[in-house]
Amino acid sequence: TVEATDVRCRQVIDIPPLKLEVTEHRAETKECPGCGCCNVANFPEEAKTSVQYGSRIKALLVYLNQYQLVPYDRTCELVKDLFSQTISQGTLYNWNKESFRNLESTEEQIRQAILASVVAHFDETGLRSEGKLHWLHAASTDRFTYYGFRKDLHKTFRHQQKRERKNGVARNNRNLKTCWIVCVISRRRYLRLWRIR
Repeated sequence: TVEATDVRCRQVIDIPPLKLEVTEHRAETKECPGCGCCNVANFPEEAKTSVQYGSRIKALLVYLNQYQLVPYDRTCELVKDLFSQTISQGTLYNWNKESFRNLESTEEQIRQAILASVVAHFDETGLRSEGKLHWLHAASTDRFTYYGFRKDLHKTFRHQQKRERKNGVARNNRNLKTCWIVCVISRRRYLRLWRIR
């Protein structure tokens, strides 16, 4: 054998082969030799029915649909193209609803953080939904953003914050850059006043 005098390396970065994995869970039933009572093992929480999708595929598709804004039909088409699996738009809709329910406490924490912030920006814009005017409300700080979609312009996060907010700067301006400049200046002024006290 001839020994190597040198080793050179090259790396190729790629994604693993795309395929769905099936994990089968089995729950045994055992009979107690003493009393004859049958004991059945429990399935894990994610295995509620005989066949279901796992949390990773749900999270991926909700992310693509809600954050990357891939429409329902194209998200379902993507699953068919990549994994040869058919998922209905109704299933994706249900996963979105489930994610919404699971994130309600997080949404409330974001809302409370914005209400408690020294500086916040509030704005809304009109959108048509099913031919009727609705309002997309936005509330944000340098760390958080909260969106709400409502039929009524006056039942807004901005109006609510006026009732709940004790102090701080709240701006609503069509020119966001100008608004943030005003907010930053106001915040500095507020911080200076606070330091003096």
